[in-house]
Amino acid sequence: MRKILLTLLIAMLSVGSYAARGEADTLSASNIISVEVLPTKDLTKVPVQVSLTNSVPITCVQCYLGMPDSADVFLREGDKLVTYTPSQRWNANHQALLVWNTKKYPGKLMTMVISTRSEDFKENSGPIITVYIDASKLGNGNHRLLMTKANVVWTDTKTTKTYYTPDAEIPFVIKNDEVVEPDSM
Repeated sequence: MRKILLTLLIAMLSVGSYAARGEADTLSASNIISVEVLPTKDLTKVPVQVSLTNSVPITCVQCYLGMPDSADVFLREGDKLVTYTPSQRWNANHQALLVWNTKKYPGKLMTMVISTRSEDFKENSGPIITVYIDASKLGNGNHRLLMTKANVVWTDTKTTKTYYTPDAEIPFVIKNDEVVEPDSM
């Protein structure tokens, strides 16, 4: 387990340092991350789905999710801590790294899914990971998540290419203590 975490940390630092100085990096319209808050009747386990549409192979997805005030990202089901569900697009060496409420990014969840062996995600469209928030302290009404610093990376261990997605505001509605489609309000 320590080896996997160390590998993820090294990969994250490598991706971050390259992303800060890469001249070939682009703001991309065809390799994008999108986020959706899915409807649910359980406000203690609200699914937030992070999806990827890509026109080229991608090995890593990363974004920061800014939560509404008083929302939390971790929940328990009995003795088990539940924070995310992987998607069918993962390969055997994909791992998730979630970091919540850091000094530099308070109130944000850094969500990263990365291959420890530079394997590409399967297919070219669909969910990558679903994280869960506890929105039970939020009242009825309109709320929003913010997605910032979203990027996807392709690497073959020698070459790295980073594609950026613009920041986005993701609306969601709580009505009668349920998350509903935004047009249901």
